[in-house]
Amino acid sequence: MLSEILDFIVAIETPEEIRGAAVLGAAAVALDRCSKPIRWEGFDETEASWEPLDPQRAYSRLRSGMQVVDRRGAADAEELAAFGAAIEHAAASIGALAPVPDPGPTAARAKELDQFCGEVDFRVAVHIVSDATPFSGSRLEGLAKAAGFELDRVDGRFRRRDRHGRIMCALLNFGPTPFSIDRLKSLSTHGVTLELDVPRTPRGAFEQFRDTARALAERLNARIVDDNRQSLGPAAFDAIGARVQAVHRGMEARGIVPGGALALRLFS
Repeated sequence: MLSEILDFIVAIETPEEIRGAAVLGAAAVALDRCSKPIRWEGFDETEASWEPLDPQRAYSRLRSGMQVVDRRGAADAEELAAFGAAIEHAAASIGALAPVPDPGPTAARAKELDQFCGEVDFRVAVHIVSDATPFSGSRLEGLAKAAGFELDRVDGRFRRRDRHGRIMCALLNFGPTPFSIDRLKSLSTHGVTLELDVPRTPRGAFEQFRDTARALAERLNARIVDDNRQSLGPAAFDAIGARVQAVHRGMEARGIVPGGALALRLFS
């Protein structure tokens, strides 16, 4: 759903109900040039609430929003003005009105939000390595599945999700070869990496991440190390956990739930 925190929203009002498809068609060409995601909503008069735009449904009130911040940076006032002009022109072509808000305040807010995101956007990665016998792919696959991970065939990473489908952490090969169904049986590696994408994971994810790293190290008779192959003990995990908690508190103070829908959009 559109958010005042994350979107530059332009409302559209029509003299009579119009199908969502007509509005989408009128704006499609102009909006193809936008560098940020665009979302549409229509107002459900029965429920008295906004809903994702249904192309086949008729509405008298619609709105479109351009996301102003993501991991690529913030949209500037010029981009927002261009988006607003495109919506205004599309609305006029179907006999509707779309007054465009001043993009200046939104651009300033986007710049500040982007700065905040840069301060809290980080990943935690630890490596479970063997200094002697390498791990077999079959062994890793069995341990990963037992811990609740599923292999993503697109990028060759195992991912563990919670009951809501949110990614809690990822497991990938420490070596250059991604995991794959075809290669796992013959794979041999001296290490795996466990990764936590902090702002995109909910509270409690770090504890699962830490416990998973320890369990894998124990079962593989391996060490947990950082990027410099220095061993990580309880004190190091406590320090990482404190930083994760600080990030999550900072996000919540801004109305952004860690691992929630808004966070997944913002840190994408």
